[in-house]
Amino acid sequence: MYCFFTYDSIHFVLKSEKILLENNVKLDIIPTPRDLSSNCGMCIKVKSEDKETVMQLMLKNKIATSYHFR
Repeated sequence: MYCFFTYDSIHFVLKSEKILLENNVKLDIIPTPRDLSSNCGMCIKVKSEDKETVMQLMLKNKIATSYHFR
């Protein structure tokens, strides 16, 4: 299972990517599935077991995001 993090703009996707890579979180940037969000065309996909790490890093860096499981 994967966790998809959606954002309001590509700026936050790229900022998050940098933070996550610096913290050794494996991720993929993919087109956002339309049934998840229509705000930004791209999202970050991580393994579901990395969700808590990603959430903590987003809170620490004050980046607003939503997550969805698939």
